[in-house]
Amino acid sequence: MLKRLGLPLLAVLAVCSFALNAADTEIEQLKQMIRAQNAKIEKLERAQGSSQASAAVDKAVGSRHPCYLAPDRPDVGVGLSFKGEYLYWKSNASQNTYAYLGDVDGFANLGHARDVDTGWSHGFRLGLDYRLPYDGWNIGADYTYYRADGESSVTVTPAENAAGTYLYPANGFNATGLEGPAGADIVLGHAKATADLDFDRVNFEIGRNTKISETLSVRFFGGGSVIWVDAKTQESFYAQGVAIDGLGYHHSASDKATYYGIRAGLDAEMKLKYGFSLLGKAAGSMLVGDLETSAIAGFDLNVDGVLTRDETYGDTKNSAYRVVPGLELEAGVAWERKILDGLNLKVFAGYQFSDYIGAMERLDADLPNNFAANNRVVNRESDLVLHGVVFRVKLDF
Repeated sequence: MLKRLGLPLLAVLAVCSFALNAADTEIEQLKQMIRAQNAKIEKLERAQGSSQASAAVDKAVGSRHPCYLAPDRPDVGVGLSFKGEYLYWKSNASQNTYAYLGDVDGFANLGHARDVDTGWSHGFRLGLDYRLPYDGWNIGADYTYYRADGESSVTVTPAENAAGTYLYPANGFNATGLEGPAGADIVLGHAKATADLDFDRVNFEIGRNTKISETLSVRFFGGGSVIWVDAKTQESFYAQGVAIDGLGYHHSASDKATYYGIRAGLDAEMKLKYGFSLLGKAAGSMLVGDLETSAIAGFDLNVDGVLTRDETYGDTKNSAYRVVPGLELEAGVAWERKILDGLNLKVFAGYQFSDYIGAMERLDADLPNNFAANNRVVNRESDLVLHGVVFRVKLDF
């Protein structure tokens, strides 16, 4: 946790330090601008007369009211901006088939697969940037926090067994025919599965905002990005019958990775009336890092809730170097207004989509015709997709 929070804290300190060091430079440039404007006014007065020059200046100032800001650069404060975002996202990172319903001979019916994945969950993003006093340039950093979980279960009764429906684990060993502590064959009757995802991201960027027209501005940016991913699935299968209640087959798998690399893109803003505007954003990244995968499975034959070495028949770990391209998209509507001389408020509501290609691995049952006799589980490369709504509040100081 400290490792993940260290980079965001360093980024915030760097932006604040840069802002304080550059404040004097911006103040001096503003003084020079004021002197240049005063000289222009004096020139107008000499050429047109005092009354006509004052009218021209009043007209220029009046055109800025009410205080809806141009999209290129808020005319407030020292140049610091803070943003906070509420995220309501869905992810596919832990989608996993954990069970099948098939007949007594082990022929699984793929139309009766049971899946577990993470549901819609909450997250947040915090960011800080500084508008440089150099022709629309800015630097910034942001941190994204997202956690998600999900669960699923299925039960097959003895009456359903009699009708020809049996429960089989998708990821591992078929228990049918194995003897339990009472000497009876084990028949699995209940399965439950859980999925969890932890996602953290830190972005660093520098960009330049360009005003294309009176209503349209575009900002190109580039920088670095780091993401941390931790995804887990856990599955438990329990036998039918009072004599062997609690006997379970258990399987768990996890993906852990830290990816880092470069990121670039652009965002655009189309200014509408009454402070409203349309916003869009597109970014791409190229990240690298190691993906660590692990899986463990076994039967709790003594029903003590712990898999010992004798009860474990699968315990694997692997690490692989990955190159992960990333894609980010955003679109929505914003409203802004200058509420104080040194403070501008901007709110945004929209939709975000991110896809990190090949960032994960999923366990899939590679089913032959006879499922019970020869069940294989294989790792398959999978994308990490995050998408959902976002609500953002931005303050310019």
